[in-house]
Amino acid sequence: MITKLKVVPFRLEAAPKTDLPRVIGRSEATLHSTPQRWLQSSFGLLDIHTRQKWTLLRPLLGGLPRRGVRLLDAGCGTGRWALELASYRPQWQIVGVDMDEQSIAEARSRSQRLGLKNVTFELSSFLDFQPPERFDVLLSIASAHYLAREGKAQILFSRFAQWLIPGGTLLLYGPREPELIPALGWLPPLTNDWGFSRLHLLELCRSNGLETATEGAYGLFPVIGRTATVAKQIAIATDKNPIVRAAAYPVVLALGSVGLSAPRIEEPSSAWLLVARRSDA
Repeated sequence: MITKLKVVPFRLEAAPKTDLPRVIGRSEATLHSTPQRWLQSSFGLLDIHTRQKWTLLRPLLGGLPRRGVRLLDAGCGTGRWALELASYRPQWQIVGVDMDEQSIAEARSRSQRLGLKNVTFELSSFLDFQPPERFDVLLSIASAHYLAREGKAQILFSRFAQWLIPGGTLLLYGPREPELIPALGWLPPLTNDWGFSRLHLLELCRSNGLETATEGAYGLFPVIGRTATVAKQIAIATDKNPIVRAAAYPVVLALGSVGLSAPRIEEPSSAWLLVARRSDA
């Protein structure tokens, strides 16, 4: 088992060479009928919110070892991230966990149809989940804030630490506090009604043995800056009208890739990317 992972520096402009695709969703294209199969195999998922998250996490995931990694997708939903990674990293062992029974059933069905042998899905809440083995990498994509806003952040982060091996890596994407989101007032607001503050996240890490002030990529990064947030708002505004949505999509796509990572911690942004390591102690 890997005891320490080499995480590449978080620099979108200098992402390492990797066979992980630039867009997410191509691995599941065969599950759909044409024309969606053709569209998804060529362009991946069109949803701007998912594309932004994948763009941010891809350099980090692509820089991990190609074999011997045990990864937990905490809050996996229908398995989108777990299935994508399982398809491109057959030497990884991936577990997805979610408390929604319908989502887990769908994830298991998709895995079976894709013929994947290196991914399993567990039906459980975060607080009840007790894996028989710990993980090298824990992936939490827009899932931790649901328990955190209920006042359960401390116990959640203690679970995160328990699930990781010493030296294991936590990759967490979560919303920033609403008052610091750089949204335009005349466009529909984002659905974030709660978010993590910088000090809150750093304290949750510190009190649970998760280090952020280490070398390389480790740290807390503001992501989804002003322009990228406007793209999300436009996508929300046009979501209910297929014709308007299709017409606006080139603008959404162009804006959505600008300013994904804010240059300074104090600048407004929509989300945080936390890269932490469980201490060896």
